[in-house]
Amino acid sequence: MGFALPPAGRSAGDDHLRAMRFEPTVWLVEGAAIDRAALDAAVADHGAVTPIGGGLVRVRLVGAGWRGLLMHDGVFDAENPAFAPGCTAATVIAHVALRLNVVAPDRCDALVPASLADGLIARWCEVAARVDTPA
Repeated sequence: MGFALPPAGRSAGDDHLRAMRFEPTVWLVEGAAIDRAALDAAVADHGAVTPIGGGLVRVRLVGAGWRGLLMHDGVFDAENPAFAPGCTAATVIAHVALRLNVVAPDRCDALVPASLADGLIARWCEVAARVDTPA
């Protein structure tokens, strides 16, 4: 893979191949550069590799206001400065279980179940229209 599987609560890689660890034995790996044999070897005795196909939708939240947006309808403290690039978290927002990955100071990717993505995106658009964005 070119990098080790990250520890819990962290991610590794780039937009071509990213591994995110959300729980002691749960990693999500996405990207066009996935080498299945290398991934199988990296996971080895830690678990099994299971493709989930279109089960998740990546929603890219970009700009200075992504932290404030995530604070609506949820209980996760996205404004904590320790939740920085390379960090991951699993949480519930607007009754939707999702995974978060901070990619850059001004970008957080939310991995949302495909069946619930449209509703959550609509909610975020509604909230974003009402929220002041920090400069």
